Amino acid sequence: MGIPGAGAAPAGAEATRQQNLSHESSLRSIGLLYLLGGGFGLFFGLILVFGLVVGLFAGGGGPGAAELGLVAFFVLLSVGFSAAQFFVGLKLRGLENWARITAGVLSVPGLLGIPVGTIISAYFLYILFSAKGAHVCSPEYRAVVNATPHIKYQTPVIVWILLGLIILLVVGAVLLAMV
Repeated sequence: MGIPGAGAAPAGAEATRQQNLSHESSLRSIGLLYLLGGGFGLFFGLILVFGLVVGLFAGGGGPGAAELGLVAFFVLLSVGFSAAQFFVGLKLRGLENWARITAGVLSVPGLLGIPVGTIISAYFLYILFSAKGAHVCSPEYRAVVNATPHIKYQTPVIVWILLGLIILLVVGAVLLAMV
């Protein structure tokens, strides 16, 4: 038999985790969105790079070197941005403080996407730069997370329903665009 309470998290750690669990989940969700966006960007960027390579070797009546150079610049810029977004998303899911700040910087251009991009980016910036956001990405809070692995965030059913509807809308829009 073990010692009662051995290996259990201190009561203060559990209380701290419970108080910040919703914000922690929001930060990790933003990280997931950055991972997905960066992953899709890398995938489509690689397809464009493949198209550029084919365009360079195809010859005969295609775009000139100047046009291909300009396209290559923007494709590489996009791939670089997507790679950064993917890496930041990965580290934000790990609650790294520098990733929180970098994600905030990457969220700023989204403010120009009036009205939806503005709302989403403003929400991201609030989550990332609020006092709770800074606390959740601190080394002290990561120690709390490590001490309380048994505490998990339970996503409400309505969120899963809304997510399913959004996925259906996106898939429908992609299929409609393909037709």
